[in-house]
Amino acid sequence: MCIFEYDEEETLRQLGQQSYEEGVAAGIEQGRTEGRSEGVAIGIERGREEGRLVGEEQLLFRQICTKLKKGKTPEMIAQELEEDLSPIRSICEAAEEFAPEYDWKAVYEKWKGEPFCDNKNQLKKPL
Repeated sequence: MCIFEYDEEETLRQLGQQSYEEGVAAGIEQGRTEGRSEGVAIGIERGREEGRLVGEEQLLFRQICTKLKKGKTPEMIAQELEEDLSPIRSICEAAEEFAPEYDWKAVYEKWKGEPFCDNKNQLKKPL
């Protein structure tokens, strides 16, 4: 006679429960990994888009300052660049104190109200 009675049904239930819990844990970990990867990809894309927008904005400041050096008026600059007059005029007003050199970075800082950030020194730093 055996001290322990073997209950096949209970053993199968326990094995099934254990397999289920292991599967859930593995699924959660896989989901986390995929979620992190997706989050990184989204972050990279947003960073690229923001970089493009900042680059376009900086190009506009360089173009405006170049045209101011040539003695052009805000109206002429807006027409040549095919931009709205209001922001061009605002940038030109900020640039007045930097005449006749019209350092576009200094104009950018004054107009934005924040220091110019040159990201070249910040690229590829570890997170």
